Amino acid sequence: MAGADRLAGFGLLHIATHALVDDERPEQSALVLSQVGLPDPLEAALKGGRVYDGLLTAREIVNEWNLDADLVTLSACETGLGKKIGGEGYVGFAHAFFQAGARSLLVSLWKVEDRATALLMKRFYENYTGRFEGERAGYDAGPMPKAEALAEAKRWLRTLEDDNGRRPYEHPYFWSAFILVGDPT
Repeated sequence: MAGADRLAGFGLLHIATHALVDDERPEQSALVLSQVGLPDPLEAALKGGRVYDGLLTAREIVNEWNLDADLVTLSACETGLGKKIGGEGYVGFAHAFFQAGARSLLVSLWKVEDRATALLMKRFYENYTGRFEGERAGYDAGPMPKAEALAEAKRWLRTLEDDNGRRPYEHPYFWSAFILVGDPT
């Protein structure tokens, strides 16, 4: 889709995968895509074609992606990190996606737990889109701005009780890793 310049047609991108953050060479930080069914690298090289390794680097995002996205969510570990540069903050995925045309990003600051992340993301998107499911089905508050949607999802997750009345996600480790960068509306 990037090669066909079709990514600009999406206002929202959610990428749930693993991330490899290179804090020395942030342009080499990569999102791990499928490693299955890749073309033979030797054949591609011999034909002078591109060798696909299943990794999407920050450099590739900057050079090959053309976005017009209101929000890009990188639901993976440590996607808000990179190389710390004075006056710039962390240079990594956020810089790459902003340069490619994203207006805001939802990224994580540390390794995240899968179940808590899934719950947080589901609640965030219900809030952001105004489309509620389950116990909130029929709730008609309308969509929330991104920052408000994320804050409410974090409050909800930290107070969520299991069948025994315990709050398994109360600790900030489970709900505070994700931050919104860029346009909060």
